[in-house]
Amino acid sequence: MQSILYSEHEIESTNTRIVLSVWEPEQPVLAIVFTPAKMVHPLMYEPLLSGFAERGFAVVGVHPIGHGKSPRNVKRYTIRDIVQNGRDAITFALERYSLLVIVMGASQGGLVTAAIAAEDERVMAAFPNNIILSELPDSAGISHFPKWMWFMNRPLKGLIKCRLPVFGQKQYGRSPPFQGKSTLSSRRL
Repeated sequence: MQSILYSEHEIESTNTRIVLSVWEPEQPVLAIVFTPAKMVHPLMYEPLLSGFAERGFAVVGVHPIGHGKSPRNVKRYTIRDIVQNGRDAITFALERYSLLVIVMGASQGGLVTAAIAAEDERVMAAFPNNIILSELPDSAGISHFPKWMWFMNRPLKGLIKCRLPVFGQKQYGRSPPFQGKSTLSSRRL
């Protein structure tokens, strides 16, 4: 097992600032960019992420816009903004380590992971975990949508599709190079 340096970095993403939690081994062999589930942050996955780092992986945990330690903004954001947060974290990882990057995510982070992998050729592998496919009727029962209202699933999905863009459309192009290098804190684990 390697000793791990934990640090936090603030970067520019989607016209605001977000925080990245970084678990860095002495000699990283690969970089992992991790996006957490909705309404949580990477520190809630600390045992898993530090475990990866102890085995030689540099881990960059994304605190998406409005989540975790990222500043609270009055800016309205969409899932597309969170996807771009992940892409900006990939840029950070590539510039910091010059290693191959894989992406991982849980729940909403799994959806973000799949979207990033579909659009970003810099990703070498993707591991979405607990991804929810809203097209499947049983997915409604995973959320707080009560089973007795499942008959509303199809009309509600139609309403939602009218308002939200579909993944797979390349709208971002290449991510701009990472600009910031502001370290907030660090400690040895």
